[in-house]
Amino acid sequence: MDEDLQSNAGQLIIAVPTAGNGGLEEKLGQHFGRCECFTLVEVKDKAIAGATVLHNLSDSGCVGVLDLLRFHQASAVIARHIGQRPLAACQLAGLPVYRGRGPSVRAAVEHWLAGELDEIEEDSSCNPAGGPQRMGQQMHAAGQGRCHRQHGPRS
Repeated sequence: MDEDLQSNAGQLIIAVPTAGNGGLEEKLGQHFGRCECFTLVEVKDKAIAGATVLHNLSDSGCVGVLDLLRFHQASAVIARHIGQRPLAACQLAGLPVYRGRGPSVRAAVEHWLAGELDEIEEDSSCNPAGGPQRMGQQMHAAGQGRCHRQHGPRS
């Protein structure tokens, strides 16, 4: 858990792009702005205190999702993949983005609480040319992933 994150009364809201119907037991969505929903995980006293599902109805792309998350007072984002522009927008808004891993939203947040997730930097985001800068290059080269305008259906 990032000790630098400030919150009201020790509570944080972590936004996690989520597949399916959302919730703590669902899989992480494959990309920030193209997910079906976000699971907003409430963290209090360094533990998961609850979760709310926020359906992604944004039609203004990845950057438009940021306004929705800020409205719901997100303190950080855990995402498997995020493009350069939305990453830059999150960083500019003071919203750190961490590389998600694990079989579920709950597992990803638990990894974050344990300090096991890396903050995503510009050189490890997905670039506008259609592939990641650093992480996952082999996956994309093997045709196992898609970025930016090459996205498949929301997941």
